[in-house]
Amino acid sequence: MKAANGFPQPPGVLALFLAGLLFGFSGCTASHIQARKAEKPPTTPQVLAIEPLRFPDRLWEPLGGHFERGLTERLAEERAFAEILSPAPQVLGPSAVLLRGTITEVDKGNAALRWLVGFGAGKQKLAGNFLLLDPAGKTLAEFDAEESYMGGAGIGGISFLDMEDLMQKFGRHVADRVIRWSRGLPLTEEEPERQR
Repeated sequence: MKAANGFPQPPGVLALFLAGLLFGFSGCTASHIQARKAEKPPTTPQVLAIEPLRFPDRLWEPLGGHFERGLTERLAEERAFAEILSPAPQVLGPSAVLLRGTITEVDKGNAALRWLVGFGAGKQKLAGNFLLLDPAGKTLAEFDAEESYMGGAGIGGISFLDMEDLMQKFGRHVADRVIRWSRGLPLTEEEPERQR
């Protein structure tokens, strides 16, 4: 293939250009998980019951549906449970676990700082505490989770995720931890293997 100036164009230049554009438009998000408690499930849970997400400020309650969408989509992709119940019933069956989550922080950040400075300035941030409970209400696992968005490619530029999109990503990442736990794996990759 020849460029407009008549010289041969190296193969892959267009591909590199397009890959660079995709990276620039992808945005930079970060997730962090802190395991507080994790007991191996006594049996493989077949049913996950999901309580509505709790918010300290009612202003943020509309974000709950976006979290649940991300959570349930990821659980369905992995076929982690035979059944997902939302909202959770009053009484759980013996093969069920309950997921209870409380959002502890919602920070919309500053779009101007994300655009002009980047590198984490003005980032959006979500944080929450999550519990997995057995039918009797005993805590089987507890973890804190954070999701943040730096904007652009993390070095400034246009923001491509709004809080609804970030909350959906947050739900997917929480689902990954629930899936790991249900399969007897550590909640985080850095966590030491559980005692068997």
